[in-house]
Amino acid sequence: MVFLIDAGILVASYILGSIPFGLIVVKLMTGKDVRTIASGRTGGTNAMRAAGLSAGILTAILDILKSASAVWLAQAITANVWMHILAPIAAILGHNYSFL
Repeated sequence: MVFLIDAGILVASYILGSIPFGLIVVKLMTGKDVRTIASGRTGGTNAMRAAGLSAGILTAILDILKSASAVWLAQAITANVWMHILAPIAAILGHNYSFL
């Protein structure tokens, strides 16, 4: 049972990390698709190129909160320290290799 809970935390962290906040922020602010601009990445730097400094800062903050939220989720569900370490790694993998 513990294995399923731990696996669920990792899957949820990956999905949380997969949310493309840069795409969402730029789309809401300008209507552009950030993936077609400059590097094509959805991170804060490219969001700043596409929609300005405020979009870049907002995207960076939301991206940081993705990993922090994964840690908070793991801490709320389990006392297993390894899950507290692996959850943000799963969120980072979701950010870099998003299924969306």
